[in-house]
Amino acid sequence: MTYLGCMTLALSLATTADAKMPADFFQVDSEAWDAWLDEDLNISWHGVPLGDVLKGEFGTAEISVDDAKKLEIKVTFDATGLSRRETLWRLSQQYDFTPKWGQKEKPQIFLDLLETKRKISSIGGVDMTTMTHVMRSDYRTYVKLRRADKVARSKRIGDMIYYCIEEDMDLPFENGATAWFTLIKRYKSILPEEFR
Repeated sequence: MTYLGCMTLALSLATTADAKMPADFFQVDSEAWDAWLDEDLNISWHGVPLGDVLKGEFGTAEISVDDAKKLEIKVTFDATGLSRRETLWRLSQQYDFTPKWGQKEKPQIFLDLLETKRKISSIGGVDMTTMTHVMRSDYRTYVKLRRADKVARSKRIGDMIYYCIEEDMDLPFENGATAWFTLIKRYKSILPEEFR
């Protein structure tokens, strides 16, 4: 009886997680944010807190959940080939939370690229991200990186400070050759009240 109950619960959870996403799920007013939500992912999480998932792959936008306790849930999920929108839908069904769109501003251009876009470059015939989406950061982190002389460029846009750090990376190839390239990681932090 217990075995049958567990089987029924597992089947119920799988059915819920695989349910068809409503056509109006997470519709936003911005074409650029819409395109970002529809961008395909290629990532898996294994025992990662939901809060870290939302700060990570979804950290470009401001997305919250209906119950803050849900942010502690350990997520194990494969989002390979799913869009961000569909991933949010399936995660919300599997882990029983309601995502909320909190992004009020339109996407901004920083370093000649919209914050919702990333730059892919071909390096030795391999496509690599050379400039990331703009990720959210706290102001304290920005100040710490700036004092350590790690902020390559920064720009104030409205109440936000946009900045980037550059990382030199080594890309190994199968034939034993390597290539060096610079990865530009872009961030934004809300300015404290006294600087607005």
